[in-house]
Amino acid sequence: MKRDVSGRTSIELMEQVKQNSQLNADSLSEPWLWVASPAIIESLSRSERAELVSWLQRGGFLVVENYKNAGDFRNKIVEAMPQGQWKLIPPDHELMRSFHLLASLPQCGDIGWEGFQFDQRLAVLLIPGDFIEALTAARSSTCFPNLTSEQASKIFINLMMVVLTTDYKKDQVHLPEILKRLR
Repeated sequence: MKRDVSGRTSIELMEQVKQNSQLNADSLSEPWLWVASPAIIESLSRSERAELVSWLQRGGFLVVENYKNAGDFRNKIVEAMPQGQWKLIPPDHELMRSFHLLASLPQCGDIGWEGFQFDQRLAVLLIPGDFIEALTAARSSTCFPNLTSEQASKIFINLMMVVLTTDYKKDQVHLPEILKRLR
């Protein structure tokens, strides 16, 4: 994965994934967090949740896998940030075109990817299944069994571009290259 990302973009990933066993000042000093399920966020204390919301409002980006029925999680985010809203990721979303041009995101059964839009940016991404398992060649995903390594890499690269640059495609600087690839 590191080789794919650095070979296709100017992003340099660390050799080892930085893992935090809990939400703390160290984890909230990062630009983005990736958690395995909404239960991890739902189990936070009121003050920890307030710190997370403050981090999101300052520009943090949260990815939550295996959300399937996370109604309570979604409601708590909306309560804390009422000016934002949840939406399914549409085909014309920046996640679909930030680097690679993607036709669709893999679903888990009939459940799609959802995003929480806040302050004109994607602040929280809910992935219905175990995308990291699909991304790593060592395991096969239970939710995305037909997702190829190449497809997963393209989605991950697009996700990294959205996390690190938010709306850079709006400036149109890459439009000629995108049009060239479409032809």
